[in-house]
Amino acid sequence: MEVLGGATTLAEALASRFEPDVIVAEVVLPGSRRHEIIGTLRARFPAAAILMLTATCTPEDIYGALAEGASGYILKEVDAAELVAAVRHVAGGEQHLGPKMIALLDPARYAHGDLTPRENMVVDLLVAGHLNHEIAAILHLSVRTVEHHRSNVLRKLEIRSRADLVQWVMDRADDASVTVAGIRPSPF
Repeated sequence: MEVLGGATTLAEALASRFEPDVIVAEVVLPGSRRHEIIGTLRARFPAAAILMLTATCTPEDIYGALAEGASGYILKEVDAAELVAAVRHVAGGEQHLGPKMIALLDPARYAHGDLTPRENMVVDLLVAGHLNHEIAAILHLSVRTVEHHRSNVLRKLEIRSRADLVQWVMDRADDASVTVAGIRPSPF
């Protein structure tokens, strides 16, 4: 692993002569917003995986970054070993979310003990109205994998449809605490 360079602004990053395999980017750079950062970096470095760093986040931030084309999302407080692991994961074409990100996305406020964290993510996105192919793009999965997760969720919860799933979530959720990310996958 070799660090090719650094930048303090988006303009500096875009001016780079390097073609990195992985870009580790701050969620907020001076004069730029997350969606501008990811979209611009994705356009300039289409082959690079983008790993976002943040001090704080919400599920909407994480889902939004993934939908915009980020390959990973971690907190700045991670230790060096986790940062290296995250870089390796995204360099290898995998998605990486830090443990705190997974815990944040795991909707324990209504989670069923038999559902995996990934199945809970799929539940969140299904309840938000996303189609299987949109969920696949957001979570960087194949449509077939999303269909498998959806099938498992319905089987485990003994329900038959998306409408039943929405009702199941609402029945178990504290109305004040349930928010579902309303995002759309990026065109990348």
